[in-house]
Amino acid sequence: LFAGEHRKSGVRAVMDQILGRKESKAWRRLFEIEVVCEEWDILRSDACDLSVPQVQDELDKRVAAGEFDFVLMSPPCNSWSRVLFANGWGPCAIRTAEWPWGFPWLSDKNSKRAEAGNCLVEFCLRLLNTALEASAAGKKVRCFWEHPEDLGALRHKGEVLRPASVWQLEDLRSQVSPETGRKTRVFRQCSFDAPYEKPTRVVTDIEAIAAWGYDGWPVFDSAGWYVGPLPKSCGHSDHVSLAKASAGEAFRTTGTSAYPPLMDLAIAEAIIDSFVGDLMSQTGAEVQGDGVATEMRPVGGVVTPHPAAGEGSSWPAKAAR
Repeated sequence: LFAGEHRKSGVRAVMDQILGRKESKAWRRLFEIEVVCEEWDILRSDACDLSVPQVQDELDKRVAAGEFDFVLMSPPCNSWSRVLFANGWGPCAIRTAEWPWGFPWLSDKNSKRAEAGNCLVEFCLRLLNTALEASAAGKKVRCFWEHPEDLGALRHKGEVLRPASVWQLEDLRSQVSPETGRKTRVFRQCSFDAPYEKPTRVVTDIEAIAAWGYDGWPVFDSAGWYVGPLPKSCGHSDHVSLAKASAGEAFRTTGTSAYPPLMDLAIAEAIIDSFVGDLMSQTGAEVQGDGVATEMRPVGGVVTPHPAAGEGSSWPAKAAR
């Protein structure tokens, strides 16, 4: 969901490539797997407009029926982005932590912007709950939700403000618990070779992804400034800023909604890893020698600590520069 425009390094394309490889794998001798993937985004066609109630209802029914094994979602962060507070050279900010669903004094035009962002976030929240219900009924549906990290307070026109973030929503936070089996992790996309930092948080019950980056919800000091769990520095010195540098420039966040190719690859391998693991459990099959646990891995091999990471942080080995 919110797949963006088609790209060769997208998750679906990479999954096809992985399963099309000819090398001998132990699990390949037991299972033949075909990827059936639907990519939904209004950029693909008007029929894929996820703000349409009928489209939402139909997809919700299909998730409830267990038609999908995995649901990936990354609702647009347009009106939720803290970049809107960077300067006055673009659309104005329409929400803060105090008013996460939009300021009550918005103009008609900006109210529609807020409603559009709210509609898509609420739809994703609905699907998270539907997937839980489906899984409880024996139809295992794993989910992945990605959005920028909540980085706390900032200074805007001489005032300290807390931008709104989906991670402040109790309906989303409640999805992470031992009962749901879902975890939240935070990392920077530069760890997947992106040219920008882009601190990113996920909520997921896909096991390999739930081991990325840093554990725990955002932590702030008494004034609302971010103190973790991401460290202050990633150790890189060549990042591109995503804030506009002039009034005539397009937002630099345009295009960054697409994941770095290494991140697409890591997601694809994590999905296949989980799926194969399920098949092994369901069939009671055993693989001798090069078993699933040693051959179906996140990018580059066994998850190892990131060089700059602290306790409780783990990373795909090749994902770190």
